[in-house]
Amino acid sequence: MPPPRLGTSLPMMPAISASNYATALPPLEAAETAVAGRRYRQAADALEAAETRLLNAGAQPIGGTVTPGGQALAQVRLARDAVRRHDRQTGLTAISMAIGAAQEPIQQPALPVVAEAPPAPSTVVIATAAPPPPPPVPVITKALLPGHWQEGSWQYHWVPPETALRPVETRSVEQGQFVFKTGIGWVWEPSHYVN
Repeated sequence: MPPPRLGTSLPMMPAISASNYATALPPLEAAETAVAGRRYRQAADALEAAETRLLNAGAQPIGGTVTPGGQALAQVRLARDAVRRHDRQTGLTAISMAIGAAQEPIQQPALPVVAEAPPAPSTVVIATAAPPPPPPVPVITKALLPGHWQEGSWQYHWVPPETALRPVETRSVEQGQFVFKTGIGWVWEPSHYVN
């Protein structure tokens, strides 16, 4: 048996295929020519056709990740808006960027590399109680009182607004009332904060 031949092996690279959004290129180029010539009606029709072809080719609006199809679709929609407003410069820029995104080759995702790992050494896990969470930080609310009219001894006078913050109590107030207590009778309980 002959010995194995020496050779070189290259790592597998992701396959690069031509963009499937290329069907949108002819209407995009027609729209670019129409906008350059200030024929906005023709440009709007061509951009609508380009958007339809991008959507038919599977372009998704930009979400979590940016894809060439999503980028081209976003630029076509921006160009349609610019054409609607007769904004020539923005329309030409957006169409040019859409053409570039539609021509970008699509890279297929690389296949994952599978490797067998040695078994992990067995370890004993001792469960311990987690420390209690820290107590919540108290919330202190502060406010400024606005200016208002106040009744004096015989006429109203203006009280200017406050300029220094003061703490505001967030607990509810229980109004003073008479409470019957066994062995004592009726007792006045003054107004106080609940809790």
